[in-house]
Amino acid sequence: MLNTTGQSWAEQHVECGHDRLQLRRKRQVNGVWLVGDQCLRCGRRIGNSRPHATISDIDSLPEWDLELQAEHRRLLRTTEPPPDSLRPNYREYLQSPRWAALRTLILERDHYQCQACFEATASDVHHLTYAHLGHEFCWELVSVCRGCHIRIHGVPN
Repeated sequence: MLNTTGQSWAEQHVECGHDRLQLRRKRQVNGVWLVGDQCLRCGRRIGNSRPHATISDIDSLPEWDLELQAEHRRLLRTTEPPPDSLRPNYREYLQSPRWAALRTLILERDHYQCQACFEATASDVHHLTYAHLGHEFCWELVSVCRGCHIRIHGVPN
């Protein structure tokens, strides 16, 4: 399970707990191997590269998995509810004072009018993306009525 902190990385997307690291190698453009710890959950390099002198057999190390980070980013940019791995921290975040203030700001911006049907009073704030969870841009959030929010997520009534 992805151990997120509920914070997001404005410049790096959602931060994971980096609780599964593996020493890996990655060939640079100049042909020199870069050796470092790759998080097996989000794909990011954690910490500094290791000096080659400290690695006894670089050829035995697995190669860097570029798809890990790409897949993690794709998951976080979806309009679907956050992946199960993010839900515990997502629910905590929705109870935070920061979210309460941001939610009120968005509802007021939209004059409490559902931006999906333009008919009902908005009671929910919907994330258009989870890419900046915890540090959302206001344009990533939209006021919706409960009925439209259920419809957006495809949850049956």
